[in-house]
Amino acid sequence: MLRLLNRLIRIVGLELRRRPRTAAGAGQITSLPPREKATGNVLISYIPDDVLSTEDEVSASHTHYWECRQMAHSFRDAGFNVDVVDFADNKFIPRTRYDILVSARTNLE
Repeated sequence: MLRLLNRLIRIVGLELRRRPRTAAGAGQITSLPPREKATGNVLISYIPDDVLSTEDEVSASHTHYWECRQMAHSFRDAGFNVDVVDFADNKFIPRTRYDILVSARTNLE
């Protein structure tokens, strides 16, 4: 129902959200396993909100929702295990060895 409503109201540039944005520092990791044997591990520090959403469900309120989802799915399709954390999560401590790091800001320094 929400998807149908969003399709209708996007015509006028509005959107309904499924959930409020999680608080930064919540320590949440969104993971996408590869479809086959993993070739490595990727950590993306960006906006994890819509990574697990279908493309139709991705928020249109800002491009970063789509950008993060697209990066995560591209790495997954290339055979990587992908973990995504919020760019403002200053409590995150990696527990996995990552081969590739992508950061929207500087919290991975």
